[in-house]
Formats: sequence, C-alpha cells, structure tokens
Amino acid sequence: NKKRPEFHGGNIPWVLTGALDDGPLISAPNSITQAGLDGSSAKLFPKETLLMAMYGATNGKLGV
Repeated sequence: NKKRPEFHGGNIPWVLTGALDDGPLISAPNSITQAGLDGSSAKLFPKETLLMAMYGATNGKLGV
C-alpha cells in the first residue's frame, strides 16, 4: 500500500516487473520493510529464484 510510508524504504528488495530484462537482476530500485512484507501480498523468495512477469507490457520477461 503506497499510502503506508512505514511499508517502504526498508532492507527487503522489492522487484517490480519493469526491472525484469531477461537476465540477472543486479539490484532492485525499491525496497520494503518487514511491516510492508507482513501487511501485504508481497512474497519473499530465495536468492537466485527465477522470476517471470505474467501481465502487461512486461509479460514473459524473466530475471534471476
């Protein structure tokens, strides 16, 4: 929820599908807090997880 500032700017990388470019994802420009993770539908995945965009203009884009 973007209206909850306590959810943003933490130490958990938050990857948006626009960051996926069919290659390694070096860093995420956004981050969330533990409260943001707990209070949302965001999921925490292990390092080196294969990510795939499934909707919109980035549909089919991959990242690791």
